[in-house]
Amino acid sequence: MVPAPGRASPALSSSSSRGTPSNSTVDLPQRTPSAGKGGCWTCRLRRKKCDEEREGGSCRTCRRLTIECLGWGAKRPEWMRDKQAVEQYKSDIKAKLTRAGLIRGQPRTSLAAARSSTTRSNSFDQSMNGLGGPSHNFHQLPGASYSDSNLASMDFGGGPMFQYSPQSSSVHSEPNMLDFDMNLFAAAHNSEGFDFAVRPPSPVNHFPLLAGQTSIQESHVMYFFEHVRKTNFRLTGNTLTNVTYSLIVQDPRGAVTNAVCALSSLHFTRMRVAQGLEAPDPNPEHSTAQYFHDEAFFQLASGKQTKGCHDENDVLAAIYLICYSQMSGHTADWQPLLTIAIDWIAQTGLTTDENPKLTLLNMSASRQLVVKLTMWIEIFSGFTAARPTKYMQLYKRLLGDEATFWGRSQGSSSEMEPSGLHMESLTGCPDEVMLCLAEVSHLAQWKMMEQRKGSLSYRELIRRADEIEQRLQSRKSRAMPREEPPLHPNLLHATMGDSSPLASPTEEVMRLVGNIFRETAILYLHTTVNDMQPAVPEISAGVKNVVQLLQQLAPSEIDRVLVLPICLSGCMSDDSTQRDVLKARLQAQDESIGNLSRTRLLMEAVWQKRDTRGGAIDWRETLRERCPNLLLI
Repeated sequence: MVPAPGRASPALSSSSSRGTPSNSTVDLPQRTPSAGKGGCWTCRLRRKKCDEEREGGSCRTCRRLTIECLGWGAKRPEWMRDKQAVEQYKSDIKAKLTRAGLIRGQPRTSLAAARSSTTRSNSFDQSMNGLGGPSHNFHQLPGASYSDSNLASMDFGGGPMFQYSPQSSSVHSEPNMLDFDMNLFAAAHNSEGFDFAVRPPSPVNHFPLLAGQTSIQESHVMYFFEHVRKTNFRLTGNTLTNVTYSLIVQDPRGAVTNAVCALSSLHFTRMRVAQGLEAPDPNPEHSTAQYFHDEAFFQLASGKQTKGCHDENDVLAAIYLICYSQMSGHTADWQPLLTIAIDWIAQTGLTTDENPKLTLLNMSASRQLVVKLTMWIEIFSGFTAARPTKYMQLYKRLLGDEATFWGRSQGSSSEMEPSGLHMESLTGCPDEVMLCLAEVSHLAQWKMMEQRKGSLSYRELIRRADEIEQRLQSRKSRAMPREEPPLHPNLLHATMGDSSPLASPTEEVMRLVGNIFRETAILYLHTTVNDMQPAVPEISAGVKNVVQLLQQLAPSEIDRVLVLPICLSGCMSDDSTQRDVLKARLQAQDESIGNLSRTRLLMEAVWQKRDTRGGAIDWRETLRERCPNLLLI
């Protein structure tokens, strides 16, 4: 059991100076089943409902979870006035319940590994309490076993270890605990044949512990780098991974950490549900994933009040929370998060800079990456939400065809240096195509406003559309060879179970992906001019071109990057063969992760409407009806 702070036990050292009173001081005489308003002190500290039914000096809730019950009392024990002591006590309980696998959504290893690590986890608890902070030894979490008890402290390039500061912790409450059936737990632990599909790494391999993180955060961060990083922003490769790791090191309990923890918990749960190992959570609003999401969101809100503005750490956390929105079934509103990112771009000064492209290319790698990701999400959100981008003029200057000088970084003398941002290296969508998508969204907005006023000139509409198409056709940027940066040494040395290097797409694959986006932009333009009529020759030809290009590309994880082309082509197709091809591309991937299943259901809903009603069907209306928070990223 997890004892009260300051109480000697095999699990926790007695060296603590908190001076916790004995149970005789805290407990009142034996009570009826309604022992006292608010429950026992343990449940009150955990912010959980106490059954207040005493069994041998403990409530039934604490006995079921095998944690020590602090009893009841009209007066709060003195040691509870120490916030650090309370947080440490709550952290100890979390670690205990994590090792038992009692936290919903907590990544877990195989049960055999969990049983073998009990001794190591006890020694870790002793060292934790003896030091008054994080142990200098690494530990094996039975609930999420991705590090070893024999590891030495983490080396940050020869510098001193990051110091643990309890005051910096933003975790004030714990995730909802899973109601637990001891019989099922015992039966599962006695089954040697039980296995998990997501396997932990070998216990002899190591992952560096980040000072200041709770054990739960640590296990989720590890899981993120092992598994989740491969499903989000597939083409960013090690660039985004390294930036994310660096920002987590800077603030181990910050918004980025909690955002990736939310993604990890959600990914793990989705995988288990898809494999039939776990029933869908009937109360996802109380899950561990939602807890981490809310913590990150709160940090973003409070951080702006404290600092006066957001920084790139906040923006990256917001982007990961947008990914969470898409993975969670699109129930969360991503627009406030995108607003954080868009407003931050104005803070960088790019919107008023005389030479924004040069300024961007001279920014740090993390700031460049965050700007590009924000541009991508805003432009693609305009496609689904039918709204123009906020900084269209800036995007024209960053993505447009300008003189080489304007995009040359300082100190460069090569006249042949590429001047583009090369968005295709992150998104698969070339610069000129990205700009075209943004321009078409503006054209769609202009058309709608003119229609409302009754003053739409089709001649002017066609003229504007022709200009956009001509600009797109006149620019065909050459895909630059991908130079994948090496993985951060601390991640590289952690030989993780599912951490094989991300294979960089070949130049031919990238060329096909870029052409698919190019044809999609033209198709988007024709649907804006001609409305959503599949029989229009330009529209039917556009769908045919996208399908033909897709068929030249072997099905792979790259298809996750092509959700927007697949969705638009599918919604605008009346041909059953084309529909089957596009639908199969989505179904060939694991639809339990990401927005693939929702995208497919949207296409099927549009097909059903068109087949029963005929005529033009606005797929955006169907999107608003079925899944208003869907983003095709």
